[in-house]
Amino acid sequence: MKSFFRNMLETREPWRATAVLILALSLILVGGALWAFRLPHTDAAGDPAVVNAVQDAKSSIQVEGHGRISGTPDVAWVTLGVETEAETAEKALSDNARIMDNIRKTIKTLGIDDRDVKTAVFNTQAVYDYNERRRVLRGYQTIHLLQVTVRRVDRLGELLDRTGAVGANRIDGVQFGVEEAAALQKAALERAVSDARAKAEVLAEKSGLKIVGVRTVVELPSNPSPMPRMMYDIKSEATYSGAAPATEVLPGELVWEAAVQMVFDVR
Repeated sequence: MKSFFRNMLETREPWRATAVLILALSLILVGGALWAFRLPHTDAAGDPAVVNAVQDAKSSIQVEGHGRISGTPDVAWVTLGVETEAETAEKALSDNARIMDNIRKTIKTLGIDDRDVKTAVFNTQAVYDYNERRRVLRGYQTIHLLQVTVRRVDRLGELLDRTGAVGANRIDGVQFGVEEAAALQKAALERAVSDARAKAEVLAEKSGLKIVGVRTVVELPSNPSPMPRMMYDIKSEATYSGAAPATEVLPGELVWEAAVQMVFDVR
């Protein structure tokens, strides 16, 4: 080998000697690398010690859990009031104020606190008719609506009937809720976590694995507010005035939902 390199160095063609020398060194380095990193390699005791990155990584199971809980509404919000129209703004305002005063007094007789009554809408505006592309003033309109919090849901129908009897001619919607809504949402989330764990345990057992820990927990987007199911009916057997059937508003139930994604470590 020494004589080979000596002859190459003494050649009269230096470029050829350099090329051959680089090639020889490359072969030596490649051979050494292959020897050092041969697979499988052995440890000091001569036993196979092949490293498998996939086996070293912890196995896992990923599942989604869902929770759902319902509650009976214990509070309601209703928007009601009066809409008046007259030839002058002054008359529309005064008529509206007179009827609204009766509505307010009626609400108070039902035991509803002043703090649970607030103005939601109040405006006075001109009203026009359109005839042959001409705008003709018809009069003036005043609208005054109250938002009323009803903490006795069973008396909601009575509220609607009695305020209607004294002049309320606008009811713009009824919404139901639960005062302890946060507690119900938490309960739905707890059910979602339990559901996810139960699913993971089934998958692990049927796969011959065992859950050894929780890697990640993520709350998934879900319906953040309750889904109301409202029904309206009429009682024919009972009346408040004796002349017409009483309105009954059935709150049904409210539903809270939650969802989570969990990753469990198994072995």
